[in-house]
Amino acid sequence: MIGGFDKNATSLYSLDAVGGQIEERLASAQGSGSPLAFGVIEDRYSEKISVEDGVDLAIRALSSAMKRDSASGNDMRIVQITAKGYVEVNKDEIDKRKAALAI
Repeated sequence: MIGGFDKNATSLYSLDAVGGQIEERLASAQGSGSPLAFGVIEDRYSEKISVEDGVDLAIRALSSAMKRDSASGNDMRIVQITAKGYVEVNKDEIDKRKAALAI
């Protein structure tokens, strides 16, 4: 995935293995666990979602995929992309949120 922020909004593009690109509607998933992640994303995503709630949604979606798809691995990296910049959510914050979400 490639993400960024321009004068209009946040942009997110999903790239496939042969170089094709699809502009996403601010939420996406890739890989063998993506159908599981998409189930969570489509159930809870809204274009009005806050950045903080978006991080929680990403944690829920990734956790769902990792629990049910052995190829999804057991670690996650999450970033926030806003007009203020690019911020990686650190592992301690992810773990704290997982505990609060009872995941």
